[in-house]
Amino acid sequence: MYAVDRYILKVCVNTTNEPNFERETFLYQALYGQVPIPRPVVADTSKTLLNKFYMIYPKIEAEPAGQRWHLLDDCQRKKFIEDLCRQLRRIDHFPRAKYARQFGLNPNPVWKDETVNGLFRALSTIQEKGILPEVTRKDIAKYIQETASVLEAQHLGLVFWDVQLDNMLINTRNRFTTLIDLEGVSIASIDYRLSIVRIMSERPHLFMSVEMESYAAVDDYQRLLEWYGEFYPELFDFPDLEKRIDLYELGDVLHHLVDWPTTKQLHDRLARILAR
Repeated sequence: MYAVDRYILKVCVNTTNEPNFERETFLYQALYGQVPIPRPVVADTSKTLLNKFYMIYPKIEAEPAGQRWHLLDDCQRKKFIEDLCRQLRRIDHFPRAKYARQFGLNPNPVWKDETVNGLFRALSTIQEKGILPEVTRKDIAKYIQETASVLEAQHLGLVFWDVQLDNMLINTRNRFTTLIDLEGVSIASIDYRLSIVRIMSERPHLFMSVEMESYAAVDDYQRLLEWYGEFYPELFDFPDLEKRIDLYELGDVLHHLVDWPTTKQLHDRLARILAR
């Protein structure tokens, strides 16, 4: 992403991410006027002018919320989450059949099957790459099989699940302004995003740049789940919610292990999940 005068140029550098980039472009156009998001003035996937997918949209006079969170008091943080939840609801209720038709997706997946299949695909990749010992892989497979039933309940929506604070903007008055980076949107059960919320509330440094890690005070994030529960209670209206979130976090850990197999915090998180 590059700032050019009054505009932002976003380039899809990795070709494997092009499907997500196309979906983000579609959502910026489909949701504009309903949700505070950028409005691209150019979105080009032809690769004629530039050999990459790219979009250009006006620069927004605000900054990622994660860079200012430590400057806010709890009243301001709570108001920010209230405003955010209002927008998340709107996206959740976007006609997912329209989105599914555009990209050849199933608008009504069985959430349990979708999630469990994704977990086993990731585990298969880990096995192919020899990342974890066989005994650990068997423990993971057993854990998935024994807990999968908690995913029977589902409340599907078009879910903006990547709710880390740097994917939303805040102005100098410490108010929510804009959602950005809609690549983290998919047809899912609405509670899926709570995995990221829980991780942020416990280990906020995982979502911060090296430069910002010194501001990762857990006290600043520990009430996130409480505020989400107050302003979007439907997210919590699932039996065995903690186990559901554990499975979502397990998926996050397994996918990241494929690219960062020696990262200690991933192995620590995996051990904590399996021990719960």
